[in-house]
Amino acid sequence: MTTPTIVAPVCATPEAVTRDYAGRKAAGALLPGETPPAPVYRALLGMEADEEGEGKPQREPGRYPFVMSVGTPDGADDVVEQSWKLDRFAANPVAFFNHRSWGLPVGRWERVRVESGVLKGDFVPTDASDEGRTIRAMLDEKTLRAASVGFIPGRVTDRSKYPTDHPLYAPRGYVFGENNLLECSIVGVPMHPEATMEGKSAEPVAEPAPVAEVKVAPVANDGPDFDLSALERAFSALFSVTVS
Repeated sequence: MTTPTIVAPVCATPEAVTRDYAGRKAAGALLPGETPPAPVYRALLGMEADEEGEGKPQREPGRYPFVMSVGTPDGADDVVEQSWKLDRFAANPVAFFNHRSWGLPVGRWERVRVESGVLKGDFVPTDASDEGRTIRAMLDEKTLRAASVGFIPGRVTDRSKYPTDHPLYAPRGYVFGENNLLECSIVGVPMHPEATMEGKSAEPVAEPAPVAEVKVAPVANDGPDFDLSALERAFSALFSVTVS
């Protein structure tokens, strides 16, 4: 198997290397396994190719821009107003994984601000732990791409207490205002679906392949009828199950 190579003069600029490659390709003088230099430079500079093959910057190396919080109803029908108090957080801008604040941080947040009505910040993973390096790799491959805030609300209002014609009215959920940010975590599943990494769109999820219907002939049963309701009652007596 031939290892791809890139030939570049010492201290050459990307433009010079690209011109050199094009000239040697036209002359049929490329080395075995030599590849175009543009994708390599894009990878080094934290860039990705668009549909036309041109590079466009996605993020600064080592930084992952996130939407941390949004002021529209989340998965619990709660509304987190973007009236943030950030002084306490700025003194200790830690990032955890899944809000595990009892463990070591997996990175830190920088440039945290309210912009265009949402809370934004740059996640910088740590290289000082295996978990931080793992999260960096999973962000790069887009396996992880969501965030969630931990905060102390200064004001809590039941949404059902608003007049029914009020924009914030809902049968359930709360409105949290004057919020004091404590931490923001990288998470597998965010409470708000829009609290995600910026600059890289999610890949479309493939529809599952249809499963062929299999017809099974009924099996004769000469024994007594099975009482499924009795089994359900027995289990409910043993285990308390809550569905929300």
